[in-house]
Amino acid sequence: MNRFLAILTTIIAVALAAVVAPAVSADEVPWNTYIVDRTVEVSPDSRKNKAFPMEEGSALCDLHLRAEAPWRIRSSRIAIRDDKTLWFKASDREYIIASGYAPNEYVVVRGELEKPGGGSGKGAEERPQFQVTVPKVDLQWAAKHGEASQEEKEDSVPAVIMVSEDPNDFGTLIVCAPKDDFHLSDPRVTLTWTHPDAVKVYRGNSEVGSGVSWLLMAGTQLELSVKAVRPEADVKFTLKGEPDVVSHERAVDYVRAMCAKVEFVTPAGDPVSAPKDAGDGQNEFTFSAANPGVLTMNLKAKVTPAAAAPVIAADCRFEVGAIGTSAMAWAAANPRGKATGNGAFLTATVAFTGLPDRNDAFGKKKAILQLKGRKLDENDYEVFFPRDARNHPGGQAGSPNWFYYWGQALGVANARYSEDYDDMYGECPGMYRWSYQRYAEKGIIIIYPLAALVDEGDVFADHGRRATSGIDTFSDTCLHEGFHSLQVSRADMVVGIIPSTVWRFGWSWGANNHNHWSVGIDGKLGVAGRDDDGNGNVDDMLITSPGELGHGDDELLDRGLGQDWPTVFGPLPPQPWAGGNAIEDAAYNIEHDNENEHALLDWGSPGKQHKTINKYDD
Repeated sequence: MNRFLAILTTIIAVALAAVVAPAVSADEVPWNTYIVDRTVEVSPDSRKNKAFPMEEGSALCDLHLRAEAPWRIRSSRIAIRDDKTLWFKASDREYIIASGYAPNEYVVVRGELEKPGGGSGKGAEERPQFQVTVPKVDLQWAAKHGEASQEEKEDSVPAVIMVSEDPNDFGTLIVCAPKDDFHLSDPRVTLTWTHPDAVKVYRGNSEVGSGVSWLLMAGTQLELSVKAVRPEADVKFTLKGEPDVVSHERAVDYVRAMCAKVEFVTPAGDPVSAPKDAGDGQNEFTFSAANPGVLTMNLKAKVTPAAAAPVIAADCRFEVGAIGTSAMAWAAANPRGKATGNGAFLTATVAFTGLPDRNDAFGKKKAILQLKGRKLDENDYEVFFPRDARNHPGGQAGSPNWFYYWGQALGVANARYSEDYDDMYGECPGMYRWSYQRYAEKGIIIIYPLAALVDEGDVFADHGRRATSGIDTFSDTCLHEGFHSLQVSRADMVVGIIPSTVWRFGWSWGANNHNHWSVGIDGKLGVAGRDDDGNGNVDDMLITSPGELGHGDDELLDRGLGQDWPTVFGPLPPQPWAGGNAIEDAAYNIEHDNENEHALLDWGSPGKQHKTINKYDD
């Protein structure tokens, strides 16, 4: 209805202008409408075609008919037209499109002529016919290009074609057969375009060049693929028909394309070879030390040319990788990763709350930007935990993140974190804290803060001194103390754990008077029937010292030399001993002392995958 009213208003304006003025000026029509005014002279039995070469915006098309002397137009009518809402008859001598767009709407006007004063003689009055055709060519983007495929918007809304080698990203251009009086011209159309270095056009698998022509029979069309080669703000495609017989003008239609390229700004680059942990180009992201920890990603992509950004923004969506059990939430402006246009950029913000429960949830991820499901760009990035913070979701409360995640990654069991000592890497309490007076917990190891730093190694280790750092120092500490725990367990099997005896806590470690004995064949501690320890009691069993044990026929169960080395362990290792004694030497030699052996498991910040590869404190 609105279009009809606009057409009617323009017709009235044109009719009034014909009464009060010799012509209609451009100032008398809407500001965004221009006038295409053409006149065709008709004569008896004439057939003519007249093109209306419209350009950008809407046009008022005014077709004037003038009869060749001495004839005059008796009557005329629209015989054929594409759209009944476009061409209207203002009079027998004038036809109007109030708001037309290229392509011109095809119309055929037929009429009859008469001579002034004729019609009173004998016989039938001579009323010769005439025909005038306004030809049409039609160039369209396929429906997948959205608004750009709509005729009334094709000159203001370009089809955005992404620079890509994937045929699925190519534009689809449809060339329709012309409509004309083919008694007067061939059904030939010619296609040209600007910036031929920015696009390649294909018919099937064959590339065609600007200026290519086709003969298209009525009702047919051909489909072209348009590949964007480089970014370009405005590529104009123009389709023209054959010259008309009146003034050799051509029917014209055109569409526009914008060749766009989208590249990630954040994340960008290789997080391994070119790490960056802040600002544009950031590709390493770390959870905060708050509890719960939060990791925020400000995603950003650059669109070239900038004019394409607002055109594609609504159809673009960012994707990022999950981080295990951490809760992901997009900003309110970016539901499900929908991009926000910001000048030449597309942006989105996503946050993860709560560190994941597994170490393997960190590490390499991929950010993807899609346009209507098609991938525009992608880039790797990496995710880290704050190494020294204490906001992990499980394990020992208050322990640092490195203890929780490294221990999980390395399969460390029965370990406890403590800050009781700042000059030790770790300990096996069942050995280090053994005494006759009180029980020392067995089956666990204790890890101290130094285990996350540097261990220079021991020169007397079998493989020599080899330094480790970070996760590799932690690994060796766990191996070392874990081996001591195994030594304790094996040694306890030698003497047993017997309540109310000198062996109630098992094999003694580091004691001035050890309990590494078994009673002899007489079944008594020391010499049967003698007070070997001089405490006034014969053959008595003490629990806080060996007492009479170790005299007479009692059997020694270690290798001597004060090394607490059970005989069942085999010969003493050769000296010199790493750590200063045989027991420590065996534990030192269990360590791998292989720097960066476990670097790929370290997702702490700082850590061996963060910033400088294999540098534990970067």
